[in-house]
Amino acid sequence: LKRVHIAIVLAQKLIFKQSNSRPVLTLIDDLTSELDKQAVTDVLGLIKMDGDQYLITMIPNSEINSLCGSIGNVFHVKHGQIDHVKK
Repeated sequence: LKRVHIAIVLAQKLIFKQSNSRPVLTLIDDLTSELDKQAVTDVLGLIKMDGDQYLITMIPNSEINSLCGSIGNVFHVKHGQIDHVKK
């Protein structure tokens, strides 16, 4: 179900971008819940090819480097404190 939801969101984003010629910031909350590692990798691959900005939240800290690779910046937020995570 989450794969379908993400596919719909990405399709809506593409339609909006094509009709407005404006960049889009997309939020994907808790990407790793309900998806296996391959599905997360597939979504991140689509995002990397897209080139737009994404704000992605996820909980399993141990998997961030292996999943995100060279995609953007990673930040850790805890009790309102934001720290940049070196990859």
